[in-house]
Amino acid sequence: MKKSLLIKISTLALSVCSLLCIGTACKEEHTHSYIETLTAPTCTEQGFTTYTCSCGNSYVDDYVEELGHSFIDYNFNDNATCTENGTETATCSRVGCQETDTRTKENSALNHEFTNYISDNNATCTENGTETSTCSRQGCNETDTRTEENSALNHDFTDYISDNNATYTSDGTKTAICNRNGCNEKDTVTETGTKLASGISFKTLSVTGTDVYGKVSNATETFSFINEVAAVGTAKFVVSLDIYGSQQVATKTISLNVGDNKVYIVEVIDDEPKTVYEVVVRRRQMYDVTFNTDGGTSVLKQVV
Repeated sequence: MKKSLLIKISTLALSVCSLLCIGTACKEEHTHSYIETLTAPTCTEQGFTTYTCSCGNSYVDDYVEELGHSFIDYNFNDNATCTENGTETATCSRVGCQETDTRTKENSALNHEFTNYISDNNATCTENGTETSTCSRQGCNETDTRTEENSALNHDFTDYISDNNATYTSDGTKTAICNRNGCNEKDTVTETGTKLASGISFKTLSVTGTDVYGKVSNATETFSFINEVAAVGTAKFVVSLDIYGSQQVATKTISLNVGDNKVYIVEVIDDEPKTVYEVVVRRRQMYDVTFNTDGGTSVLKQVV
């Protein structure tokens, strides 16, 4: 179509020139001589060549497609958030064009930044508590809560109360309840040193250290330690005629002579000799008592 238009324009120009020549008595026919003027294409407009003759005739041809924008150097707009990608913008690189293009900058989301974790003070005796951080990025109030490692408080047992269950063979126990609020856990431990004391005691005889002394009537011929000595716990006792316990009295009963009668009581605890008591039982002497009646009624002699 452009070529057909060009032919028509040229023919018309030639006709005009011929008429001019006829009217002015031209000696020879005019031949066009065109000067080319290039108009470069832009980003949005076609380029072309303008052909101009000195006679004023001109036409346009040799069209060139528009260049389109050239976006090369994209700069990040620093507008990404923790969860959304930001954008980047480029200005067309062609001279004289200020057109811009903005696009998403892939993988530019910042993600949350949790750094300063503060304890939530919710640990228990047996369970770790949690700690929470608020995202440090400007304008973001997102929080993150995680386990606060090694924050379990452990039980706090301080006030132990005796269970009063010691025996003669073992220490008793004592129990405490955890002091921490809301915890009723108990801890029971040995109450050291509370084992009940085994031993022997004398019911009627006087005891001073390991010396034991007593008196009986002169009519008493034997003395039994079975009911005299009280043994508690694992204690037992041995009646011996010597301090070494080699002359034991199996019946725990001794014959009494008038005067002092010495024996040894060996306290045995857990089958081990612990204390040796030296026991003296005095049998009062016998006396013949006569009475001076001074001429009165006679009184028979008495033995006391």
